Amino acid sequence: MKNAVLIYGATGYTGRLIALRARDRWLADQGSASPRTWTRPPRLGGRDAAKLEALAKPLDLPWVAASLDDNAAMDAALADVAVVVNAAGPFGTIASKMVKACLRNRVHYLDLCGEFGAFRQVDDYNVDAVQRGVMLMPGAGFLVTGSDFLTARLVRRLPGLHVLRVALSATGMLSRGSFATLLDSTREGMSVRRAGRLVSVAAGQMERTFHFSPDGRSDPATCTVVRLPDLLTAVATAAAGGARLENVETYAEAEGLRRAWYQAASLAALPLQTWPLKQIVQAQIGLLPEAPPAGRDRTQIVVVEGEDRYGGLRLRSRLEAPDPYAFSAWSAVHLVESVLGSLRDRGSVPPGLRTPAGTFFDELAQAMGACDCAIVGDVLESGMGARSHG
Repeated sequence: MKNAVLIYGATGYTGRLIALRARDRWLADQGSASPRTWTRPPRLGGRDAAKLEALAKPLDLPWVAASLDDNAAMDAALADVAVVVNAAGPFGTIASKMVKACLRNRVHYLDLCGEFGAFRQVDDYNVDAVQRGVMLMPGAGFLVTGSDFLTARLVRRLPGLHVLRVALSATGMLSRGSFATLLDSTREGMSVRRAGRLVSVAAGQMERTFHFSPDGRSDPATCTVVRLPDLLTAVATAAAGGARLENVETYAEAEGLRRAWYQAASLAALPLQTWPLKQIVQAQIGLLPEAPPAGRDRTQIVVVEGEDRYGGLRLRSRLEAPDPYAFSAWSAVHLVESVLGSLRDRGSVPPGLRTPAGTFFDELAQAMGACDCAIVGDVLESGMGARSHG
């Protein structure tokens, strides 16, 4: 029976955090009186054998080195694996290769992707995944799981949600992965979802203010439209909750220089895809640190707002992550455990492209209460249709 968990890209910054948390969960599970979720220790994977051994040895965890370009090696590495967590980027080039390997070996797939383009690549394999009984869940980290959970809460409060808006606060110094994600969000131009369709908008054309404070009464922050995966995931998560959501907008905080950068990056989207400019940009991104330096404020906030068709009722929910990288490790491991639990109790998980909260909302809702790396606010209501909730 396939029951192993492979953390691929374990030697990267977030991959190491996932490995540590998974190891701790595995050890805790061994002393549990309830049915065990982890029947085997998590396995670390990647391309560099020396780095993997250096990480795995002090953690007393198994490891396997295999390149995604070597089908035979990957098939051997996945022979007894039930679920893969892909923490290796850039996801725009890595995700498709790992998904193909998972489909060949009927292994369920999770990753930390926050890039719209990479999401669409994974979606291309949806039909094959359904036919082979394989679940594909990109976005198991902060950038998608946080907003997806808030979206599911709003949909359950207001099934007739007409428009949904997602906004990300700015952080301090960008890491390598965060910069690549932001660049990807502008690479194909800006988009919103209108009447169920993706519609392109000019760079800088759509701006909106959001309040990122817990009570929603702080000075408003100017945000500009960017292309985030919620343009895809929010619709699927709403549908899983029995709602039809046709209008979605995604924003990122963009004061001063950031606003100018978004506009410039969008206008230069096509030139940036040509060689040698693409190579130059990728080389510069590679010089950035894997994570913000110690001592820098890493806090990031996601706010999700929704309105009914007539604007009479507005809902708002907020999630604050003091360290988005720690939250990504927490959410990835929690979602792995949700997959393992479903396989243990029901023998299967829903196949095809899936969203975190659309598939495991109840499990996430229960776990969020004890999460040590996020602060989740209540759903706040405003407008003439607002009700008082305890």
